[in-house]
Amino acid sequence: MRLGTFLLIAATALAAFAQEDVPEVARTLLEEAQHARDMHRIDDAIAKYRRVIEAAPQLASAYTDLGALLHDQGKTDEAYRIFVQGIERAPADRTLLSNAAATALELGKSSEALTYVDRAIEMNQRDAALYVLRGTVLRSLKRDDEAVAAFQRAVQLAPNDARAYFSLGNALYAGAHKEEAIAAYRKSVELDPTLTRAYYNLGAVLFDVGRDSEALGAYKIALAPVDKAFARNETVDRIHARAYANLGAIYLRQQQWQPAIDAYTKALKLEPSSANAHYNLGFIFYNTNKTERAEEEYRKALAIDPALPLAYLHLAQIAIKKKDNAAAAKLLREGLPRFDGETKTIALRSLGRLELTMGNNAAAVDALKQNATDVDSVVLLARIDRREKRFDEASKLLDAAPSGNVAVLVGRALLGRDMSDLPREQAALEALIAKNPRPEFRFALGVNLARQGHFDDAQKYVAGTKSVFTATVQRGVKQLQDLSASDPLARGDLGLLVWQNKRGDEARSHISTALTAIPTWIVLALALGDLAFHGHAFARAYEPLRR
Repeated sequence: MRLGTFLLIAATALAAFAQEDVPEVARTLLEEAQHARDMHRIDDAIAKYRRVIEAAPQLASAYTDLGALLHDQGKTDEAYRIFVQGIERAPADRTLLSNAAATALELGKSSEALTYVDRAIEMNQRDAALYVLRGTVLRSLKRDDEAVAAFQRAVQLAPNDARAYFSLGNALYAGAHKEEAIAAYRKSVELDPTLTRAYYNLGAVLFDVGRDSEALGAYKIALAPVDKAFARNETVDRIHARAYANLGAIYLRQQQWQPAIDAYTKALKLEPSSANAHYNLGFIFYNTNKTERAEEEYRKALAIDPALPLAYLHLAQIAIKKKDNAAAAKLLREGLPRFDGETKTIALRSLGRLELTMGNNAAAVDALKQNATDVDSVVLLARIDRREKRFDEASKLLDAAPSGNVAVLVGRALLGRDMSDLPREQAALEALIAKNPRPEFRFALGVNLARQGHFDDAQKYVAGTKSVFTATVQRGVKQLQDLSASDPLARGDLGLLVWQNKRGDEARSHISTALTAIPTWIVLALALGDLAFHGHAFARAYEPLRR
């Protein structure tokens, strides 16, 4: 609250005291004081007003003018003492009471302010400005409902006062009465279209309630003169930073990327330390595939506020694209204490895959175990257990996972195959087909039944699936290729699949890379030895088999 909103400076002419019992010397000094004030000789005016008070201590206007001059010089405490001193001599003076209340409020003496403004209202019950002052004092005392009532009384008394409606809107907004606040702000700008602050606050409350198009209109009006100042390279007050940040958020929600970038850029010009603006710019650049700009903005945001979880996650994903797995894992570990909800789920899943890729099997398992409610992480843990022949552990994980999840059912089927438990594999495949009757699942069930000797039943599933095995292999290769860059398990599966299809040269690099990451995967070692043996590299054939 600024005192200038309420402070009234009396410039009383001599004629006003013609009937008062004022010593002649006081009249002369008052005239000289007013002249000095009007000529901006402030120190001289202050000295003369003090002499007026000495000569005529009952003269209320002298206290009013002297207090106002002292306040303008930043001597708020002294101004307040002068107003209080004047009230002792003129206890019913409306101007002294209101000025004392406003100055007390500025000094943080809200209870005293309320006493003075209530005394003024008692003698001026139809003075709208006093009710506005009272409402402001009550807001400082956190008596919000009473503040709203005071402002409502003000607009009743002065229905054409735009600033009174503006103050009412502020009180309603603070009390979370947002729709009523919107109505008050609209009335304010209707009465005074030049009241920029009302447009600002109207935009803010409309933004809060999700009425973005209306908020956008309010902000455009409020910021029009500021945009012109930017265009002329003039200095712009940093108070406008929040409005530009909200404007950017509106454009961001509408996925209007360039206007959002422009708004956040202006917000940063006014408030360079805004972590929120840097963060949202990073988000925009990340979603528009401008990864270098995204990385730059996210790092600036984290330097200001390290508690921005999505920044860590996106920076990690950028590092993964650059194949800098160590940096990505470091970012995810740094972000873990700050992640929650879906972000934490994604982060732990990604961290598990990264640790596995870098050969940190124990760290991978630790990350994935922290993600026990994430089905993808559970399936990945089960795959690790399967590769390391820990079938009981894999079985516990998959049996506890949701039966309606395709990845879980595939895992159960593969576990049954690994354990040579054909009935287990059959049950999983049947559940898969009931949920998603893809040809490859039907073909796999047919093979399973045939292996169990149920040839008639097998024929039902194999019949009509001509070339399905070839299509399944092709689809499997494509899916594994998509995963293999970041998942050594997928890389190993891809190598084995290609090896089984007699494409040895292509299989060798996949198998070698996966075996380096997961040295306990015996099947890979056997496949690599087989490739070396058939390539007549007998010395190399022996080495992987020693594992």
